[in-house]
Amino acid sequence: MSNPQKMLRMLSAPDLYWREGDMPVSKNFDDVFFSQNGGWAETEHVFLQGCELPKRWQSLTKNTALDANVSRFTIAELGFGTGLNFMASWSLWRQICGENNKTHLYYIGIENRPWRAEDVRRVWAQQMGKEEYSYGERVLKNWPDSVPGVHYRCFGNVSLLVFYKEAHQALEVLQARVDAWFLDGFTPAKNPEMFNEDLCRKMADLSADQARVASFSVARTLRENLKLAGFEPNKRAGFGTKRHCLQASILTNLTPQTAF
Repeated sequence: MSNPQKMLRMLSAPDLYWREGDMPVSKNFDDVFFSQNGGWAETEHVFLQGCELPKRWQSLTKNTALDANVSRFTIAELGFGTGLNFMASWSLWRQICGENNKTHLYYIGIENRPWRAEDVRRVWAQQMGKEEYSYGERVLKNWPDSVPGVHYRCFGNVSLLVFYKEAHQALEVLQARVDAWFLDGFTPAKNPEMFNEDLCRKMADLSADQARVASFSVARTLRENLKLAGFEPNKRAGFGTKRHCLQASILTNLTPQTAF
């Protein structure tokens, strides 16, 4: 009997080569996936600090102590890639919110070229400490196959939803109120569709009232498109050799969506 899984159309993995043995580079876009100064440290600076997550999550835990309802926070990442940003977010969540079942983190990763688990393992082994990697093993054991669609995984009070779709297609069907956006596709000069005005407007429609956006890129086209969509973009100090990175706040929320 044939295996139905094998009959499904599988998405192509990114075409990689490894620079100096440990730096993954996309052949399609001729670009690196994270800074040579360290992917984990870059995530902490650009995305976690850029979306003000430490401060916002500390406030979340204080509110939860006074409120019987479960407090939820939703991150959406465009360019899920190696999943390193998810692991760094989960690590910070554990530090601040612990395993408290009165808080729940929803992490939405969007990717149209799913990474193979063996390549993810290679990156994580280089970038993570021992404790973080032990949690990473739980994710790797349940790493989604490269089948188009939505893949859901739950790890206690952290849920991971991976959309294996083009970003525009994923945002068309997504129903959420996103508190933080990580824009981690390749630079707009090489991947313009990831940062165009239509996509930024879809992000605004899905954003919660105090949503934040963070990106390594401060390209003028990205800042202009975010502004047209209803965000206020600003530059902040960059990481490593980059002079600046981007932080943006939502100014308008025209069509609020149902929250996770």
